[in-house]
Amino acid sequence: MKMILACMLFTAVIMVVSQGNASSAVEDLNAGIDAESRGDYVLARRLYLRAAEAGDTQAMNNVAVYFQTGMGGEKDPSAAFKWYERAAKLGFALAMNNLGYCYDKGNGIEVNKVKAVEWYRLSAEGGEMRGMFNLALHYEDGTGIDRDMKKAIYWYEQAAEKGSAAAALNLAIIYDEGKEVPQNLNEAFRWYRIAAEGGFPFAQNRMGTFFQYGEAVSTDYVQAVNWYRQAAAQNHPLGCHNLAFMLEEGLGVEQNFAEALKWYKKGADVGYEDSMLGIANLLWNVRGALHDPQAAIEWFKKAAELGNSKAMHNLAIMYRNGDGVESDLVQSYAWEAISLACAEDEDEKAFIIRVREKIVPRMTPVMIKQAEEIAEQWLSSHGLTH
Repeated sequence: MKMILACMLFTAVIMVVSQGNASSAVEDLNAGIDAESRGDYVLARRLYLRAAEAGDTQAMNNVAVYFQTGMGGEKDPSAAFKWYERAAKLGFALAMNNLGYCYDKGNGIEVNKVKAVEWYRLSAEGGEMRGMFNLALHYEDGTGIDRDMKKAIYWYEQAAEKGSAAAALNLAIIYDEGKEVPQNLNEAFRWYRIAAEGGFPFAQNRMGTFFQYGEAVSTDYVQAVNWYRQAAAQNHPLGCHNLAFMLEEGLGVEQNFAEALKWYKKGADVGYEDSMLGIANLLWNVRGALHDPQAAIEWFKKAAELGNSKAMHNLAIMYRNGDGVESDLVQSYAWEAISLACAEDEDEKAFIIRVREKIVPRMTPVMIKQAEEIAEQWLSSHGLTH
């Protein structure tokens, strides 16, 4: 995963303009900023344009953003490009970044990755955090410039030092995965913390796993739960799932099956198959009011539809034992065959075979053939082979 930062942002710095129109331009710029803060984008756009025409570089950048986004009037990517270019050529570092973004994405001009990098570099060298970040992205991807991870890391670090949580996240991922550098979980942890504190749910969830499994830090379930909660609050699928698991197991938090079910469902709502499996297992195994094997079967089937071999195996067990459904050895054998075809781990495959062989003595050759046909049909309908 790699985060990409939006590039067209305002700044509240007042720039110096030519002597003749300086006073009126600054007044219009400040009045535009005030109108914008009140939500009067039509007036802000008019004031920014007037200040830009009088030579104020920040106003040029701001009115370009308005033309780019259509705030306060019609969208006009060509006009946006023109104003970014004027401000950039006058040395406004944020406009340099935004001009680079226009070349990068083809906004108001044909895509030109080389020119994009040129302007990102000038912006970065001018001290603009966003320019540093975008230049680092291109060094990492090798678009518009030769790929160079050392330079990518350098510019990510420069951007992070200026407060870019997105740059911190990308640095964390580089060190976490060992992308052309030695894997360094201590460095990864340091940068993930900054990104997590900056509000990135991916980083918050990863911080949780550091504390849950004792990577780079001592195991601390309470800290893990705290970070998972922050990620889950932003509906991050893994954050929801991991928080649910901690609640189910009572790790770092009081055991609460109902709360665990709630968070598993949030993960399942966005299609996370392990959360579907978590719901099914909880409904199947827990005792009391939540115990609902029939609902568990439906959740196992949902996870199975997404290729989850463990869900398929559990369906086989439920059909074999008649748990939540009438006992059916043909269906049980069929789901074991499907699970075996979808399992990737060799130990899991060996386990499935051992379990399946236990029901073979209870089946006739006709039953086995029928089960294999059901499995073959399911696999074929899902683009898989037996």
